[in-house]
Amino acid sequence: MTLLVDLGNTRLKLAQCAGSGGLSEIHAIAHHGDPARAFAALGAPAGMPARIASVFEQAANERFAEAIRTQHPQIHFVRSEASRNGLRNAYAEPHRLGVDRWLAMLALWTDTRGACCIVSAGTALTIDLVDSTGQHLGGYIAPGLITQQQAVLGATRFEHRDTTAPYRNEPGRDTEGCVREAALAAALGLIEHTTRSFEGQRVLIGGDADTLRPHLNADWQTRPDLVLRGLAAVDIEP
Repeated sequence: MTLLVDLGNTRLKLAQCAGSGGLSEIHAIAHHGDPARAFAALGAPAGMPARIASVFEQAANERFAEAIRTQHPQIHFVRSEASRNGLRNAYAEPHRLGVDRWLAMLALWTDTRGACCIVSAGTALTIDLVDSTGQHLGGYIAPGLITQQQAVLGATRFEHRDTTAPYRNEPGRDTEGCVREAALAAALGLIEHTTRSFEGQRVLIGGDADTLRPHLNADWQTRPDLVLRGLAAVDIEP
């Protein structure tokens, strides 16, 4: 068994993978900038090798590895590659593509061998396109829903209050609502612009996937396990 770790900007996800590639139940927790503490709180079984996809910088990854090494002596951080399993990276410097984006594409391509669009809705809103030959066509990176709202409210003199009101996909009726609904409209607009003439599977992942899904066409599906499945699809040399 191998322990798979998806370390994102705000959340940490864990699953176990058997040799056949099947995943155990996925456990997720907000890490609040301290992934080692969040990892310990999830109580992963000790002794298994750990395969990690992290969006953090190298120094933070080294601190995380040091914190878990006593329980998991074998640790491997996965990086984006030029190609794998027939999927080809569009970046001239492949390692600069976010590993979470790469692994999500790898998982879906390995499963379907078909054209796809993957939208990851989290701190950032990322979109990646893959054609029917496995060529990554590139993508987009924009602020996520919360990031957009924080940027507007933090950079202006609007009087505003903290709110957890739902997104309605209609004009707002107070300052917070106007900013919130504009963030949703901007995200949906970018997604619709990108996929207007694209033919292929359409998948949403990330913490805000369920927020966006009701406002998109019926052919979109959510797949919260894609990054972990991408980790499972990477063959690690002994």
